[in-house]
Amino acid sequence: MARVQQSLTWILVIAILAGIVGGFTWMAFSAIRLISNLPAQGIAAAVTAIVTAALAAFATLYRSRSEQRERMLREQREHQIAVYDEFLTFLFRVTSSSAGLEPELTAADMQKYFIEFTRKTLLYGSDCLVRAYIEFRDEAQRGGGSDGLNYRLTIALEHIMIEIRGDIGHSKGKLKPGDLLSMYINDIESIRPHLITADREIRSSSKARWK
Repeated sequence: MARVQQSLTWILVIAILAGIVGGFTWMAFSAIRLISNLPAQGIAAAVTAIVTAALAAFATLYRSRSEQRERMLREQREHQIAVYDEFLTFLFRVTSSSAGLEPELTAADMQKYFIEFTRKTLLYGSDCLVRAYIEFRDEAQRGGGSDGLNYRLTIALEHIMIEIRGDIGHSKGKLKPGDLLSMYINDIESIRPHLITADREIRSSSKARWK
């Protein structure tokens, strides 16, 4: 019974396709026969009308696809900005918490936020932002430095901020290592040499990793 139903389905599909092909063939031959019976001026006018209609249809289709793509890019950008704003807000919250200006964040708070940020990054983050975030997570898993400050992790965080700025239209090449971090760290000049070294190391390993 199943084989009979399958055979009937295929016969129906073939019949529909044959009908569509036959219909187009009939229209094509009818158009050719109609044009062949026209005088020279009529043929020129008919060809012009057909070409004009085809170009108009193509232009309409192209404009529709372009508008759809622009709308999708605009919506994606809006989502990106919202995700990046949440990240920077959370970063300022961490800084304020460390300074005693806000309630201290727990390890559970941090974990919960970064799980959600990872999900949103997968959806809306650019390729460069995703790579910077992966580098940041890798450095976080390696642990802190011998003097209590993990310079590689700190500069990896700045790389995320640089990519965020790049995604919303800012230049990424005019800032030195530590410039963005100076908005969070007061004595940035005392550790800038370490940050420059860490920046060089991470960028070198990143080139080998993502080539």
